[in-house]
Amino acid sequence: MEYETNKSGDREKRWLIPVAALITFLFTFISAFLLMNLSALYRPEDTTADDVGTIEDGFCRVAVDAPSPYLRCGSPVKLFEKLRQNIIATAGFDFLAKCGDIKRHKKAKYSKQGVANDSKHKRGLAFDYNQEDARVLIVREDIAGITYWRTYLRCEKQDGTCGVKADIDTDNAGRVSAYLFDFTSAAEGLGWERIPAHEGWQYSWKKKEFWHYQLKNSLLDETEDFTDAEPDRMQKAKTSEVAIPLQIMKKLLGFR
Repeated sequence: MEYETNKSGDREKRWLIPVAALITFLFTFISAFLLMNLSALYRPEDTTADDVGTIEDGFCRVAVDAPSPYLRCGSPVKLFEKLRQNIIATAGFDFLAKCGDIKRHKKAKYSKQGVANDSKHKRGLAFDYNQEDARVLIVREDIAGITYWRTYLRCEKQDGTCGVKADIDTDNAGRVSAYLFDFTSAAEGLGWERIPAHEGWQYSWKKKEFWHYQLKNSLLDETEDFTDAEPDRMQKAKTSEVAIPLQIMKKLLGFR
């Protein structure tokens, strides 16, 4: 009887060896699959030649000095780069190499003057140029009782090889006679629009908003129109791609 018991125990041990090996193989295979899947999901993605930098949740990084240098991929990035190259070719310097705000977090709330909580910055459709650049000249324009600002740039070379000679009365530099580049006209020609000054701009520089330009809605394709639900949708898609393999592994190993 003792001999039969030993034989039965040996058979059970021999049966357990291939089962353990199978479980080990499945665990190793699925773990490797998950690691490859996660790296594919979360590594930085290179853009095409039409875009700049890397893509993060539908936003493309642009090669400028800014706190958060991202615009919505597609038309916003392409038109920003066209404007930038136009300035370089015509005014003689890279004015947009440094910017103020570009992208803001969608849930960010601000109490500072001149900062709108529903700004197109949150959708990656706006940029603030560097208002501290000494070559910036602003001229007040009243349109239908609303105050706007036209931005001119003093050309890098003042020998007549770039820009147009003009005599203007500016809000920030007094009377100026120089060769100028009309930044506002160039931006509007590509679909970037300025916004009016906020009420009380006479008493607060921050309410003038002359530095803010945003893309017209009419220039956005339906697929480029950004909503708050888009990042959540993309995150759910990522989560599901990881969660499904995990569920399969749990079932194979007998977990609930």
